[in-house]
Amino acid sequence: MTAHDRMSAADSHPAVPLADGVSRRGLLTVGGATAAALALGGVFSPKARAATPAFYAGANLSGLEVNSGAVPGVPRTDYAVPTTTELDYLRAHGIKVVRLPFNWQRMQPALGGDLDATYLGFVTTLVDHAGSHSQSLILDVHTFGSYGPDKIGSSAVTVADFADLWTRLATVFAGRKGVAGYDLMNEPNAMPDATVWPTAAQAAVDAIRAVDKHTAIFCEGDHWSSAASWQAVNGALAINDPGKNLVYSAHVYFDRDSSGIHFDWPTEVAAGDALHTPPAPLTTDIGVQRITGFADWLVANGHYGHIGEVGTANTDPNWLTTLDKTLAFCRTKGIGVTYWAAGAWFRNYPMGIEQQADGRDTVQMAVLEKYTGAAAPTMLYLSGPQRGAKGKASTAFTADYRGYHTSALTIVPTDNAAGGTFSPASLTMPAGFNGLATFTYKAPGTATYTIGCTNSSGLSDPTPLGYSTRTDPYSTLDPATVLNVLATQRLYSPYIGNAVTLRRASDGATKNFGFTATDAMDTAAISAWAGTSAVNVVTLYDQGPGGRHAGPVVTSNKEGSGGTQLPASTADYPQLVLGGLNDSPVLRFAGNRMDAVSPIDGLTGFTCFTVAKPTTEASMNRLLSWHLTQYLLMSGGAAGTFQLTGETDLDMGIDPSAWHIYAVRWAGGGTLSTYVDGVPIATATAQTSKITFQYDNHVNIGYFRWYPNVYYGGDVWGMFPFSAALSDAQMSGFWSALSSATGIPV
Repeated sequence: MTAHDRMSAADSHPAVPLADGVSRRGLLTVGGATAAALALGGVFSPKARAATPAFYAGANLSGLEVNSGAVPGVPRTDYAVPTTTELDYLRAHGIKVVRLPFNWQRMQPALGGDLDATYLGFVTTLVDHAGSHSQSLILDVHTFGSYGPDKIGSSAVTVADFADLWTRLATVFAGRKGVAGYDLMNEPNAMPDATVWPTAAQAAVDAIRAVDKHTAIFCEGDHWSSAASWQAVNGALAINDPGKNLVYSAHVYFDRDSSGIHFDWPTEVAAGDALHTPPAPLTTDIGVQRITGFADWLVANGHYGHIGEVGTANTDPNWLTTLDKTLAFCRTKGIGVTYWAAGAWFRNYPMGIEQQADGRDTVQMAVLEKYTGAAAPTMLYLSGPQRGAKGKASTAFTADYRGYHTSALTIVPTDNAAGGTFSPASLTMPAGFNGLATFTYKAPGTATYTIGCTNSSGLSDPTPLGYSTRTDPYSTLDPATVLNVLATQRLYSPYIGNAVTLRRASDGATKNFGFTATDAMDTAAISAWAGTSAVNVVTLYDQGPGGRHAGPVVTSNKEGSGGTQLPASTADYPQLVLGGLNDSPVLRFAGNRMDAVSPIDGLTGFTCFTVAKPTTEASMNRLLSWHLTQYLLMSGGAAGTFQLTGETDLDMGIDPSAWHIYAVRWAGGGTLSTYVDGVPIATATAQTSKITFQYDNHVNIGYFRWYPNVYYGGDVWGMFPFSAALSDAQMSGFWSALSSATGIPV
């Protein structure tokens, strides 16, 4: 698959261009697939094609191949490195055969030269883990018939160069339990002439068999290995495998041109199947139709086959029906399938099956699980509004089951007997994939309510949601701009989770504590548990919609001019001091450190409030520090300044003699300003229009990871960053709310 066509909608790593500069929108662009008798141990029987080859539903695990424009590239920066955890996730869903794409140039930096030890190590680690956990990997050279910009068979890249690559790879992987097979080349296309790819494939097979007699070899076809055009383009392809373990592999997607880049079902139905002239009807049978010719060719020629890539969008149930029919067809034909795709940078990709940030599977995984033999999921999920008005029906809550269920599910919404009204009072999810059912809630009063669901089908009930009809400092603000709400008092009224996780210094015991009905931290319970011992904050929970909690240090240690950061330890945890501000607890930092996710890359505006009392002006240094490609520090420098790369450092007006509400605001291309208790301190014209913060979305709290021994010293009540430049009116309202909560006059 091309990164350009398949990953433009993916949740790619920040600021990393993934395009390969290739277009696949021609008539015969991509294709379908066929049969396979792949034993899960990874080796085909070296005899004639079985009458009923084995079917399996596998997956691709993308990452190593992406961003071919950055070669060799920086691991986990320019390209993702798949992990054993990702393999375990796939295995937990019954996926035992995994196709692993990688880049030729990264694997072999010089033609005819040694394999890169580090990059090869990424692959061997995954292979060995798979082999010890009942999985096997298809190793896929994912460069479309090319080495960099040059095609195999050109003067720059010879067939012998390609054979040399496979000699080296097969020498490393021959006999390894975790290898299912060798996929010679992903989607060769635009080769110098029609003879080049068959010649190159045969040379690679011969090279492999000189060192590995038995491992399966997967051979794709020319012109993108399209299943739909296989008979027309690759019908004469005949590779001789002395090991009698050759598998022909084709690709198929379900949109108008089988490119896998169109995701709106009604639009595709209207466009029709453009692989025919004039376009033919595009229905949920399109996958079967595009694969049938390839499957017939396999049987007629006595070959094994494989669908190396098939993927579908998550935007309409008809896509899932199409995938279901395609997998059912492949099962009847004994055709193995590897779905496109899982991968760390595919979380928001419309065809991806990477586990979502909230723990849910994608809707496509439910279809795959029907064919993998995995146990049906047992978890229900609940999503819905956080706010509403007393006595008025809310917008819809949605109960969500991610999986395939053979009978209807009955769901009953609840509010912990608070006396509200649900409509309807009971929900039914029909049998099938990914059940959904919606309801509304009418709150009886002005309060925070706990909305949940129960079921009688033996499933785990979903995590309850908070629903508030109250006003609070965030009531009039766009929740999408809220980066973190980190405070020792509940300020975000829909929040119903923990306030803190504490560690008792006397014995190392830990315990979670929440907020009371008055929004205060439960200090009575904390005091009773702590006794005479000091307590330290392991986690300060984010009350905001992002759930980006502050906790132990996780960011990579960075080497600065003074050395490196120390590894994370319990000594990092700040102390919780009761009665610190307006009778509220505060966090006391004295060489302590925390981290929280707080994404600022690409922002064109930024606002942050903190309620703090440093011990000295200099000790205000590094209260909040974002750093990598571009830093943003609040506050930085011994004088306590607001610093942002490319901008003028601004005085923050630090006064260590009392508690204050400090604020900074940056409007890209406009102004940047600092404030204390609502009073402007400094302002300047902004010199930049966007924050460029690549590769790490954490904020350091109480320290700056680029330098050791640079810490914030003092007490903190709360930290409130936003991903926008709030208006004057919004800032005034927030100051007023913080003033009411803290007793600090503004």
